[in-house]
Order: sequence, then C-alpha cells, then structure tokens
Amino acid sequence: MRGQCALFLLFVVGCPPIWGQTTKSLEQRRKENLQRILEQQNSKWRDPNSLVKRIVHQNKILRIVNYILSLPESEIDIARVSFTLSKDAFPDLDLNVVGNEFEAIVANAKSFIPPDVGPEYRLRALNTLFYRKMGIEYNRDDYMGEKLPNRYVHGVIQTKKGTCANMPVFYIAVAQRLGYPVYGVRAPQHLFARYVDPELKMQNIEATNGGGWSSNEKYIEDTKINPVALKNKVYLETMTNRQLAAELIADHATFFYGRIKKDQDTAIKILERVMQIIPNSAEFWYMMGQLQQQLARKDLDPWARKAQDAKGRALRWRAAELGLGAPLREGYWKQEENKKMGREIRRPAL
Repeated sequence: MRGQCALFLLFVVGCPPIWGQTTKSLEQRRKENLQRILEQQNSKWRDPNSLVKRIVHQNKILRIVNYILSLPESEIDIARVSFTLSKDAFPDLDLNVVGNEFEAIVANAKSFIPPDVGPEYRLRALNTLFYRKMGIEYNRDDYMGEKLPNRYVHGVIQTKKGTCANMPVFYIAVAQRLGYPVYGVRAPQHLFARYVDPELKMQNIEATNGGGWSSNEKYIEDTKINPVALKNKVYLETMTNRQLAAELIADHATFFYGRIKKDQDTAIKILERVMQIIPNSAEFWYMMGQLQQQLARKDLDPWARKAQDAKGRALRWRAAELGLGAPLREGYWKQEENKKMGREIRRPAL
C-alpha cells in the first residue's frame, strides 16, 4: 500500500510539467490536422462526387484485372491485355482502329514468313519486317519510358517508336498470334523476349536493338544482377503469358495510377492482386512499399500513418531479401544504347 501511494505521489508530482507539454502537443496537432483537412477541402474534395467516382472506377479496373488474371494460360492474349490497359490510360483511344492496325501487321507477317521455316529464319524475318520495313526504332528522346504511350503496345503501333516497356511486348504479341513460342523475360528495370526452342541456341531477343541477341551472362554484367536475385529467380526466368500479363498490369498500376494519377490506394489494390501471380518480382514489391509510404503521408491519424509507413518499409525489405539491387544510375540506358547493348550478335536481315 505504501509503495502504491509512493507511486501515486510520484505520478502526481511528475504530472504538471508532462501534462502541460502533452496539452500543448495535442493542441498543436489539432491545429495541424485542421489545416490539413481545410487544404483537402479546398482541393481534393471540392467536387463532392470525386470520391464516389474514384471508388467506382477503382472497382471497375479491379474487376478487369481479376478477369484477365482468371483466364487460363491458353486464353491470355498479350496484345489485348495491353490494349485494355491502354484504354484505361487513354479513354479516348479508338481500340477498333488500333486493333485493326495490329491485325494488319500480323497478317503482313503471315504472308511474309513461310510456314515451314525454322526459328532462326522466323526471327530474322520478324526483325526485317519490324525494323527495316516498318521502321520501328528505340525512342531516344525517352530512354526511361517517362512518356505514357511508351508503356503500351499501341504506342509502338502508332508512333513506330518505343522503349523496353513496350517494344518487347509488341514483339511477343505479334509472335504469339503467329504461334511462335516467344515469351517475356525480366531484367533489372528492363524487359526482353525469348524464343523457347531447343533447336535455337541464341534464344534471347533484344527488341530495343533490332532484335539482336545477348547472352544471359551479358545481361547479368550489364544490369548488375546479383547472385541472390538469380537464386530467387527474380531475373532472367522465362515468364508465362499469364505472368507477363501480371507484369504489364503491375507496370500500369505503378506508373499510371501511382505516378501520374497519384492514386496510391488504387495502385496498391491492383498490386496486391497481381503479386499473387508474380511473387518473385522484387521491383514491384519495392514500388508497392514506396506507394504504401506515400499513402501513409496523406493519413491525418499519426498512429495510422506510422503503421502504414512500417508496412511500406516491410515491403521494401522484402524486395531487398529477394535480391533487388540499387537502381540503375540516371542515363544508364542511354549509355548502354550507345554501346550497342543487345548486339553481341546481330541477326542479319533477309
């Protein structure tokens, strides 16, 4: 009892200065929170229907994502997946026009390539069609793929230019329609294609450099892939079409919703779905962590903010455990393009 009294007296004696500081701190926090609320009222909530519209659209895109990822491997059409995402990013895009242009390219390829030739001839023919006849080339004004059309297949079709975000996808999409076993392969901040056939020794296809070939060892050296990432199958693994579809959706979530629309909540919800399909994609775990931390900074509740920030840090730590290395330095791809990366061996045109 005496000990309890002593504890009570200690608490009471110590109370005035602590209570004074706490009251001041709470009052200050109330003012800060009120200021944030007023700022939001003057911007985000000016349109009373904006929140409703965002939720409706979020539900719509999540239904689309769930539908695409529910399809069996044999029904995944890479071109249509990319076109669907394009329509979300560009509501005024006429998919009939884009789709007809794509079908014309496929038809042209079918008439250009004999049906009974081997894989090496097929690749040389595709390279001739794409890079010589159509004039498709790397967009040297946008090495990092910052321009939105350079993230989707329709950008290649309409501008005849692209980046590593859409040129290999275009290559794969056409090859898929032709019945060729060409699939996507992930490298750090990069995507390339691979023709899977035991008869073909040089299977890798660098779509951003005329369809040339680079060995896995060259990609490891050029993009600084560490042994942990290789062990965890983060990079250089042949993806299924379903996994590539998930990869495209993840890129759409992080770039369009995360960076352009600043809608971290929708981006995170999409990523939570696609990461079930591509759990080894370290880069998207990292980006999901970044989005979580950005969302945390918007929360008015300091405790919720701390919890969300901790979740974001945990996601980024997960990426590090998988073997994610440091981001490639600014200007890296411009330097590599100047060194003619992907052209260890060029496939001669027909």
